[in-house]
Amino acid sequence: MSFRSGSISCVRCAVASGAAPQSVDDALFEALQSNRIRPESAGQGTDTASGWIAGRHLLDLWFGYEANAFGGCLLASMRTDMAKVPAGLLRAYRALALDEAAGIGGRSRATAAAGGAGAGEPRRVTRADRLDAKDRADRRGQEELSQGLWRRIAERPMLWDLALGTIWSPVGSDAAFEQLNTLIDSTFGCRIERQTAGRLASSILSARGRSRDFDDLLPSAFVPAPQGVATDEDGAPRTIGATPDVPWATIHPADWLGNEFLLWLWWATERQEGLVDTEDGEVAFVLERSLDLSCAWGVSGESAVRGDAPTRTPEAARALLSGKWPRKVGMTLSTQGRAYRFTLQADRLECAGLSLPKPEEPPSSERVAIEQRIDSFLTFDRAMVSLYTAFVVQRTADSWAAQRDAMRTWMHERALSRVSVAAG
Repeated sequence: MSFRSGSISCVRCAVASGAAPQSVDDALFEALQSNRIRPESAGQGTDTASGWIAGRHLLDLWFGYEANAFGGCLLASMRTDMAKVPAGLLRAYRALALDEAAGIGGRSRATAAAGGAGAGEPRRVTRADRLDAKDRADRRGQEELSQGLWRRIAERPMLWDLALGTIWSPVGSDAAFEQLNTLIDSTFGCRIERQTAGRLASSILSARGRSRDFDDLLPSAFVPAPQGVATDEDGAPRTIGATPDVPWATIHPADWLGNEFLLWLWWATERQEGLVDTEDGEVAFVLERSLDLSCAWGVSGESAVRGDAPTRTPEAARALLSGKWPRKVGMTLSTQGRAYRFTLQADRLECAGLSLPKPEEPPSSERVAIEQRIDSFLTFDRAMVSLYTAFVVQRTADSWAAQRDAMRTWMHERALSRVSVAAG
């Protein structure tokens, strides 16, 4: 999944500290070249080696304007090589070495087991034999690693808007993000952070001089706390409060805002026909295909609904009343005459399987095609940020209490109507 072709999956990151590069120039390309992937280092004292590739393919190490500079954006990829002999194979190599030390081969072992001619007692294996077997197995494994065996290669494309200080890359997992963060730090001397729902909301309000409003935020209790037993990370019972605990908000404590954002979008699809006015114009959206929910109190478990209109099912209505919040949903978003289809994980604002609209006319070259894709993706990102900004501004306004009450009423009304329809 790449910015160059196909669907796109990514999280949004931002430069958090250090002096980031200001332009895509020769100095930047030299820095990438100096920190390019060195596959031979994987398996030489470390299982993993990460470095830059230009991004056209896994062996592309030519960095330059044509391949990597698109307007004010840098387009490159992090390649990660993981080299490790399977543990079971190492055990097998040691067992074979021990058999050899004991004078037992494949044929002689079978003969001895049958009690046939030539059968004899194997030599007693000593501690020295075991140490030698381990050493021989490790050497054999190391030789195979040096020959390129037992290697897994991962490529993670990265689009970096230097003016905005924003980076998009499929580094949703903690391990992948830390690999990219370390590589950017060693290459450019700056650190990044994932712009999850909480962090992006903090940035939005800080830019408006409203940081105190963010500090005062607490999760909304749209329904009463569910009955049941909740446990902490160690499995011990914990008290269920009137305000949701939102146990999955682990990167930033306010990442639950992303889930309230999805709930607000859900409400807007049924009360505002899926239309929201933003600072950058009207954005239209539809929730479709898939809906995953989890209990905001950590009591009533999880639910998954699939279908053309999962948010309109009786199962989804009951899930809301039981204290579940949307975690991940399929969406189609329309802005500036373009339609984008994707799946959004709310707390991390992680986009998966984003399909970009096809251009009206075929591009005249591969570079033009990439330029059009990047422009289209940036249009999508601006629309998403504008949509989230509209929610955050409303969420921190004095009118939110009335909005929350309206959403509570909507939850109960839709649950009653969905149950009635299902019963009929």
